[in-house]
Amino acid sequence: NANDLAHRHRYLFNEASSLTRSLYRKCLRSIRVLSRGNEKDEKEFLARERFESEGGKAGRISMAPPVNRKNELQSRTTYYRSFARENFDGHFGLLSRHGFYIGEEDGHGFDSGGEKGTNDETPSDLMWREEQIDQFVYLIRSGEEKRRWILNDYGFDDPCNDCFGVSDGRHGDDRRYDGWSSELEHRLDSFEKEANLLVKTMYRQHGWNHSSDFKEEWLDDEEFSDDEGDK
Repeated sequence: NANDLAHRHRYLFNEASSLTRSLYRKCLRSIRVLSRGNEKDEKEFLARERFESEGGKAGRISMAPPVNRKNELQSRTTYYRSFARENFDGHFGLLSRHGFYIGEEDGHGFDSGGEKGTNDETPSDLMWREEQIDQFVYLIRSGEEKRRWILNDYGFDDPCNDCFGVSDGRHGDDRRYDGWSSELEHRLDSFEKEANLLVKTMYRQHGWNHSSDFKEEWLDDEEFSDDEGDK
């Protein structure tokens, strides 16, 4: 009925909001790791310093700026903070006209009792479409892949996948996850399946066809053609 549909819609919207905020917090945590520098950074700094020193002795002029560890690490941090924020803000209204509140850039927009300023309203007149679900899942999954790739490219261990976690039961099970990435993938798969079922129900209430309806018709036609060919 309409109440059940609205309840499912609100639950899935809140889960999408939670996934978005969780990924953003993981990105901020990863950026803080990048800001510290590591052995790979230090080797590159030392190599550049040797090049500057040897070049000066040989009379060569380098157009590159002198090594400044603190400034360069800070610039890297600032760049990735802006990069993350722009990507999240750019799609904040994908599943709701009011969007998700993901917190301040320093991550202090959250507290243990919930997210400050969270807009968990699901407008009754707002229908999700198939392509919205596909795009949301793609953005979250690709965002997590980029987060891991950037850490690996700079030679850092992933701070979000260094231990096992236990589900608190809110998401339908009590399985142990192999770090954040595994948890995210499990929750994202569940969200995608349930959200697509919700969209299909919404479509049918309006007399619209869902893409899966055409697939079922195609499979029926294929089965009919096979039966005809056997005669």
